[in-house]
Amino acid sequence: MGYKLFNDKLNVIGGVAQGFRAPNVDDIAVFGKSGSGAGARFEVPSPGLKPEHSMNYEFGLKFRNESMGASLFYYFSDYTDLITPKLGSYNGQDSISGTPVYQRYNVGKAEIKGVNFSSYYQLTPSWRLRAEASWTEGNNTSDNEPLTRIPPKRGIVGVTYSHEAYWVEYYNMFAAYQTRVSAADKKDFRIGPDGTPGYLTYNVRGGYKFSQHINAIVTFENIFNRFYKLHGSGIYSPGSNVILSLLVNQ
Repeated sequence: MGYKLFNDKLNVIGGVAQGFRAPNVDDIAVFGKSGSGAGARFEVPSPGLKPEHSMNYEFGLKFRNESMGASLFYYFSDYTDLITPKLGSYNGQDSISGTPVYQRYNVGKAEIKGVNFSSYYQLTPSWRLRAEASWTEGNNTSDNEPLTRIPPKRGIVGVTYSHEAYWVEYYNMFAAYQTRVSAADKKDFRIGPDGTPGYLTYNVRGGYKFSQHINAIVTFENIFNRFYKLHGSGIYSPGSNVILSLLVNQ
């Protein structure tokens, strides 16, 4: 829900929502080894799981006038009955072929909070600046540690030039170093005990409108071939690459 604040240009928005996630087939019936090294585990079926539940709260401000717009939101989510892998047993054994046995239980409690910001400024009819940023923090309140795979502070800034038939945008994507990791993250080969390094990429893209129905877009990503990956990803992001797209609309 939203309300006008002071005038039509500034609005305050808030909301409360309740949610749940029912156990899926993988949660209930998974059987096999996952991970490697110190993070390896043998997961066995976990019948009798209940849905996870959450309460979500959001509050924010939106501003817009003839030349600029911005929004700032804070959110908080409280989770209970989270389905969490814990040490278990299978046919009376706590390990299979030397790998510890894990089962999933509704024992987890957690909270996630964060801030999202976005803005743009129309310098002239042809030039526009934009900036977006987000911050997220997750806490496993059951085990008193950071929640697993929470992204770091990240964002994007860019400037766009637009003409009648074409447009060009230069933009930077960035993320901070994520060192706030859980015990499970430290054992995960995709993250490790030192977390995930931050990054800054340089990119440019543009488009040309051939007609009302045909548009072409060219994107040159990671111009300086930065070696980086998203937090929690098992593979590194592409190096310098060019993407050509042709959009045809009826």
